Amino acid sequence: MYAFSFIGIVDFLAILPLWAFTGFDLRSLRAFRLFRLFVTTAKLAARTSAVVRLARAFRFAVAEAGALFAGTCIIVITAGFGMYHLEQEFQPEVFGTVFDGLWWAVVTLTTVGYGDIQPVTAGGRLLATVAMFAGIGVIGSACGIMADALRRSGSSVRGARPCERCRRIPSKSETGDGVFERREPTDA
Repeated sequence: MYAFSFIGIVDFLAILPLWAFTGFDLRSLRAFRLFRLFVTTAKLAARTSAVVRLARAFRFAVAEAGALFAGTCIIVITAGFGMYHLEQEFQPEVFGTVFDGLWWAVVTLTTVGYGDIQPVTAGGRLLATVAMFAGIGVIGSACGIMADALRRSGSSVRGARPCERCRRIPSKSETGDGVFERREPTDA
């Protein structure tokens, strides 16, 4: 039964290059060994509570991360087109196409900064400064979103129902049974 299962077929394809004494080049089948390693690692990771918590955190952060990604795309496109129009006349070999400007914007916003392309005009340098600060803000926002999602995933009550009004899941300190309770204000 194992031989005809999905994992059995992947194992067979992984060792097939060892048996290949014919004239065919079957070295590309070695990639299935990496796939088998990935499947085994995924099976082990699924049983780890940290991976389960991380997956729950990603679910918490989907909306915020989507909004951040959309905003980042707008910044990249604006900075790339802007840099192309500001620098193309003065550096036609560097900013020959709009895609060169978009490449510069991606490298700058991700704070990689290879240093192979830099602006020489005052307008280009001003745009580069704004793009650099925007890149720092994007990375900081992504870290904050993920940190908040990890905090929420660790403090949420297992099996708790979200609030109907705000869709927030209660923490362990707020309720013992995972249900929001109406509390009357105290005069303290």
